[in-house]
Amino acid sequence: MELTKKLVHDYYEGDFARWFLHLDSKSVWISQETPILIGDKCIRRYFKKYGKKKGQMLQQEEYQPLPVNSKVAMVIVKLTENQNQGRSHRAVTASFVYKAAGERAKLILYHSSVEEILEEYGASPGRPPMDMYTFRFVKGLLLDQKPGNRISVPSGSRTMFVDLNTVLFIKSSGRKTEFYCLDRIFSCSLPISNIAEKLPEYFYPIHRSYMVNIRYITAIYRYEAELISGVRIPIPALPYMQIKNDLEKMLCDYPRQMSYGSSNRE
Repeated sequence: MELTKKLVHDYYEGDFARWFLHLDSKSVWISQETPILIGDKCIRRYFKKYGKKKGQMLQQEEYQPLPVNSKVAMVIVKLTENQNQGRSHRAVTASFVYKAAGERAKLILYHSSVEEILEEYGASPGRPPMDMYTFRFVKGLLLDQKPGNRISVPSGSRTMFVDLNTVLFIKSSGRKTEFYCLDRIFSCSLPISNIAEKLPEYFYPIHRSYMVNIRYITAIYRYEAELISGVRIPIPALPYMQIKNDLEKMLCDYPRQMSYGSSNRE
């Protein structure tokens, strides 16, 4: 795990010398930001030509070692990057797979994926949407829940299977729908009206562009509902009192059977 930390920090400094020491002819590099690179010569050539100090800064990092067998080990890395002087950030998940080879472990596979974290999602500028301590606390609460409903939604070239227990809210954005979860944000190509048909009773249509998981509402302000992450969701002015009454009743009655109010949404 210490080797992985050093490689990650070197990468953000634009220093690839240590990486080159741990490559061999069978090393594979797969990333959204580069072509697929196979073999130490190909990887060296690419990063000697294009490798530069990254414009992002590490804000948060978490490492989880996963031994595979006596010769192979994996480390899963979750990072939060600051970009544009803290005005936006990205979540990076990377897998490092090592194989014992003589005195030096060889990196046989590097794979990473990146998700943009929208600025509005953060409780304050320069911070991730939910710090790891809050996330773990919420995750602990969820362990007391029955397994959540899962729905499948198309997201680019993949199909996401979403545990609805982990979804804070869902937002319509143009022709896409964005899912704001405890640990990530992603978009899908279905309109929010199609998504709404799949949702259980604890998702409330607080606005024509939002479906909110009421279990994460911590306060209702005038024309806004605040979630545990600090995000505030707008409430339309005209049906505000009806929505407020609906939410108060649903939150007080939960987990008994709930029903939505009959008011028209904007």
